[in-house]
Amino acid sequence: MKITTFKNIINLESVDSTNTFLKNNSEKYPDGTVVFAKEQLNGKGRFDRKWEGEKERSIFSSFLIKNIASPSDAIKYTFLFSLGVKSLLEKYIDKNKIVLKWPNDILIGNKKICGILSEYSRRSAVIGIGLNVFNFDSSQEISDLYIAMLGVAEDYDFETIKDEFIETINSTVQKYRKLDIDSLTNVWFKEAGICGKKVEIKDSNRESLSGVVTGINEIGELIITTDEGVVKSINSGDICYND
Repeated sequence: MKITTFKNIINLESVDSTNTFLKNNSEKYPDGTVVFAKEQLNGKGRFDRKWEGEKERSIFSSFLIKNIASPSDAIKYTFLFSLGVKSLLEKYIDKNKIVLKWPNDILIGNKKICGILSEYSRRSAVIGIGLNVFNFDSSQEISDLYIAMLGVAEDYDFETIKDEFIETINSTVQKYRKLDIDSLTNVWFKEAGICGKKVEIKDSNRESLSGVVTGINEIGELIITTDEGVVKSINSGDICYND
C-alpha cells in the first residue's frame, strides 16, 4: 500500500470546508499534507449533509494522498482512517462502546462521534475527518444524535489532542503499510465485528431493505442476505444495526 506518513501540517483559522480547500489546492501541497481548521463554516458529509461543529471544540481536518489510481481506491482509505480514529478513541473511551458504522461513521452507542468523507480529485484522495472532541452548541436536529470524546474542555489542551490525533493516524498507517490496499476493507470488517448482525439499510431515496450482514468486498460494498434470502452488494446507504 503506497501511503506516506502525514508530516506537512497546515493550520487555518477559518475555512469553508477543509476537503474543498485541499481539493482546490492539492497541486500546491506534497503527498502527506494535513489541513486543520479551527473553524469550518460549511463542512459536509455523505449525501451533502451538513457536518456541525464548533470552533476549537471539534477537529476539522483533511488528509492528502497523491497518485491514487481510481476513485474506488480513495474510498478504501476511508476504512484505514476509521481504524486510526478508533485507536485514538480507545485511549479515552471503553473500546466496547465504540461502534464502527459502515461505511464511514464512528458511534458511541447510537450517537455519532466521528464522520469520514473520502473524495477523489486530480488523481488524489482527500480524506476529511470531523471528530467531536468537546461538547458544543448544536442545532436541534442533531442535539440528541451526537456525542463528544471528552465532554468538557477544562482538563484538556486542544492542540495536544490534535497532536495525538496525527500521531495515532500515522501509527495506523505504519501498522498497515505492508498490506495491499484491497485488504483494508476486510481488516475493517473484522474490527467492526458486524458479521451476522441484523441490519436495515435505507438508500438515498429512503427505500429500505433488511437482512443479515455476511461480508464485505474489496471495494467496500457490504454483502447482506436479505430477509427474502437474496444476496446483495450494497454500495451506499444509511445503515442501522438492529441487534
